[in-house]
Amino acid sequence: MSNQRARALLGSRPNAFKGVICVNEFQMHLRWLAEQRRLADLERRWREAERQALREIWASSDDDAETDADENDPMEGEQNDHWLAEFSGFLLSEGLSDGSIAEYSRILRQFLRDCPKPLSASTADIVRFLAKRCWSPATTQLVLAAFRRFFRFLVVEGFRSDDPTAFLQPPKVPKPLPRYLSQTEVAQLLDRLTEVWVYGRKRKHRQFRLTIRDAAILELFYATGMRVGELVRLKVSDLDLDAQTVRVFGKGGKERLCFFGRVAKERLIAWLEERQRWLQVKNAVSDWLFIGKRSPLRPLRRETVIRLVNRYSVATIGKRITPHWLRHSFAAHLLEAGASVAAIGELLGHSRLTTTERYCFVVPSLLWAHYAFHPKAKGGESDDRKAFAG
Repeated sequence: MSNQRARALLGSRPNAFKGVICVNEFQMHLRWLAEQRRLADLERRWREAERQALREIWASSDDDAETDADENDPMEGEQNDHWLAEFSGFLLSEGLSDGSIAEYSRILRQFLRDCPKPLSASTADIVRFLAKRCWSPATTQLVLAAFRRFFRFLVVEGFRSDDPTAFLQPPKVPKPLPRYLSQTEVAQLLDRLTEVWVYGRKRKHRQFRLTIRDAAILELFYATGMRVGELVRLKVSDLDLDAQTVRVFGKGGKERLCFFGRVAKERLIAWLEERQRWLQVKNAVSDWLFIGKRSPLRPLRRETVIRLVNRYSVATIGKRITPHWLRHSFAAHLLEAGASVAAIGELLGHSRLTTTERYCFVVPSLLWAHYAFHPKAKGGESDDRKAFAG
């Protein structure tokens, strides 16, 4: 644009710019608009190319699936089942939990449906498998972890000489700060457990006095900070009521000792008495600490425990929480009371101290202790602290 035309445009509205924008700045603004249009057009073309590439991948995968369905040998399915069984044993030898083994096997079973020949699978096959599914970054990271272990197993056992996952990078997963309950909310939750009924209209279940079991579960969650998978695997022999300790087997089969207080001990004693009555009614014997009313020979499912915590939290404090909230509350309240990060990491069963250090960023008293070193913090501590806490 020429200077005469720019001056003419500016002259038509002399009061709009009030002398702030000169002719050169106006020209720079026009160039910036043109650049934004160009970038928007490039982004549109790139997204269109990406969609076209995905269409080609899906079309080629459908063609490959039809070809493989025609050429597949019935023995391939049996061979894949054999590999999955061997892979489960390999994971068990590495110390993975039953839940992780089941999840990895489920993922690989899906992959073997799309790619029934894992010995000849390439990196492109894995990328094609991921492209067909709109998974979150966390799920994609889990799937890639399962693939890495599976192909490492094939390499170690001599089925393959290369690893197609060697050059695949997992997506970055955001790590939000832990959410936890205040001490007042925890007290309200645990004190009102026997006052609410979360089983709807199933009044016939009152004969089992389920609230005694549920109160022991939630009290033990907060008293020990254990995971839900660790709680459902507890056995009666793991309890030591005299020493007020419980032996817990965490991730990777690591064993640790957790402690609980007087209230948790009283609720556990009440539950053990009620549990014995359940077993007499069912005429059964079970080693599991927490059992269900229908199948006392098996432990409670983790989904059942999560659902119980959800219902009780809504009925008592009006929040829908998970058992992990109580684990976070256990750690945060210990930090507030002055416990060391290393000791809390041992109680939680963390293998790395950096995992426990996350709780330092959510406890207001610790944040204030660091902010006190700021030069402007002197002289207004009480007001600033009240504002921060509010």
